[in-house]
Amino acid sequence: MPSKPITWQLRGEYLAGCCGVSPQQFAAGIDSAMAGNRQGNAAAATSNARAGAARKKMQRKSAGARSKEPVAAGT
Repeated sequence: MPSKPITWQLRGEYLAGCCGVSPQQFAAGIDSAMAGNRQGNAAAATSNARAGAARKKMQRKSAGARSKEPVAAGT
């Protein structure tokens, strides 16, 4: 007997039943959470770009200071 393949829709219906909501309510909740997550990721991307630029600037300053140190003899 071939079994019916498990689809995302069937998984969603199963999880909706576990949570005690209709499949439509469950799907709407997932869509809402994903939309909020996308907005959060977009905000994080802009702040991470600024943080990355500042970190690179500090690394360049540190590298410049290290290159001016005299090299110890015998190393």
